This record gives sequence, structure tokens and C-alpha cells, in this order.
Amino acid sequence: MLRSARTPEAVEAAVGLLSPGEPELRATALAHYERLAAEPTRRDPGAHVRAALLRALQTVALPEDVGMLEGATAVHEYLPPGPQEVAGGLRGAALVTLAQLDERLAGFHAARLIADPDPLTPSMSGEPALNVSVFVAIVAVTLFIVYRVSSRNTTAADYYALTLADTVWGGTAGARLGTNLREDKGYSYGVFSSPLAHKGYGAWIATGGVQT
Repeated sequence: MLRSARTPEAVEAAVGLLSPGEPELRATALAHYERLAAEPTRRDPGAHVRAALLRALQTVALPEDVGMLEGATAVHEYLPPGPQEVAGGLRGAALVTLAQLDERLAGFHAARLIADPDPLTPSMSGEPALNVSVFVAIVAVTLFIVYRVSSRNTTAADYYALTLADTVWGGTAGARLGTNLREDKGYSYGVFSSPLAHKGYGAWIATGGVQT
């Protein structure tokens, strides 16, 4: 059933029929993922089935899967007539599954996505912050984003841009991180961001946790 799943719901149903840690799950999910990835636009437009397959791998992924998961964090796919970028869910699923194997490596790729967003991502989608924020909440990690900043001085050229970006992203209770992950999804009681500026460098930190 998993081998022929064509929707995320079918993947979830197939996984539910297998015993936890079933060896067949990993091999079948990987084979189906590779088949879909060979012709993504025709076989899995929007990358929804591949995202579900990566979520299914969370409990059975092995160290040799790290390369495939890293590759999935860098997948960008487009659908007409925009074109618009549609693989955010796939990248988010890859981050969470990768974190089960190497949390620091997953954090690196999350920071990379925030620092270098795809210019064709729809502005109202919330990406890449949305899926990175879900990753932060589910995995309960502190995410460090290294950036260049002149100083804390309000005369620095990028001071106000950074402050505004943090206010929108997660610096206040009504920011996107808290609104989406607490109010809409119920994943976390609170997720916030904060810039730590130093002369010449700094970090933009997003923190959050869930009760497990």
C-alpha cells in the first residue's frame, strides 16, 4: 500500500498498518520517494507525497539517509502559471527527520533556508520562516542564524531593518512565530525570536519548545 501511495493521506494510512520500527517501512518509503523524485512535476506536483514519506521515516531513518535528507532540504520546485515555489512542506519534513539523526546539521540547514530564501516563494506563504519555525517547535532546538551587522548603535545602516524583521518574525507575542505555532497550530505555548548584535557579527535566535 505504501509503495503505491499517491496522496499524503494514503501514506499515513499505510504507515498506520505497519508495526513501529518495521524494517520494511524504511526501504519502501525510500524507494517510493526516489521514484517520485525522478519525475516530481508529473508524479508528485507540490511535493506533498514526498513530504509525507519523509515524515514516515522519522522513527526509522538511519545515518546513511543523511545525504538524501540534506538534499531534500535544498529542493525547490515550481508550478505554473506563476511560477511559484511549492516545496516548502518537503523541506520542512526533511529538517525534522534530519534532526532525528543530526540535530546540529538540521539546525544549519534551517538557518541556511532563512538566510537565503527562494525569490519565487509567494510572499503570503510565510516561507521559509513557517517551516523552519515548525522545525524549531517540534524539535525544541535553539536556532542560531549568523548575520552581518555593524553594531547595536541605532545609526548602523541595518539596525532598523533587523529590528523590524524581528518584530514581524517572532519578537512580539503577536508575531508570525507565535501566531502560527501557538494560536493556529497549537504546537507550542510560546516561540520567540531575538537578535543578538555585536560589532561585525551576531546571531538571530528563535527558541521554542513543546511538551512531549
